[in-house]
Amino acid sequence: LGEVVSECVRLNDELSTRDSTISELRTTIGWLEDHTRSSDNEIARLQLTVGELTAALETHEEQARLNEEAAAMELESQRVAVSNLQARHVRELQEIRTRVKRSIEAKDRQKDDLAAKLEVAEGRLADTEAVLKRAQHDIDAL
Repeated sequence: LGEVVSECVRLNDELSTRDSTISELRTTIGWLEDHTRSSDNEIARLQLTVGELTAALETHEEQARLNEEAAAMELESQRVAVSNLQARHVRELQEIRTRVKRSIEAKDRQKDDLAAKLEVAEGRLADTEAVLKRAQHDIDAL
C-alpha cells in the first residue's frame, strides 16, 4: 500500500507538473496568438502604408511627367516665338535694305539728272559768255 501511495503521489506530482507546463504552454500560446494578431495588424498597417506611398509616388511621377510635358510644350512655344521673331526681323531688315537701295538708286538718278542739267547749263553759260564776248567785242569795235 505504501508503494501504491508513493506511486500515486509521484503520478500526482507528475500530473501537477504537466498541468503547470500545459498552463504555461497555454499562456505562451495566448501570448504568441496576441503577438501574431498584433503582428498581422502591423503588417496590414504597413501594407496599407506601402499602398498609400505607392499611390502617392505614382501621383508624383504622373505630375512630374505632366510638368515635363508642359515644360517641353512651353520650350517649343518659346522656340517657335523666337523663330517667328527672327523671321520677322529678317523680313524687316530686307525691307529696310530694299528701301535704302531704292533711295540710293533714286538719289543716283537725281544726281545724274542734276549733272546732266549742270552740263546743259554750263554749255548755255559758255554759249552766253561767247555771245557776250562777241557783243562786247562788237561794242568795242564801234
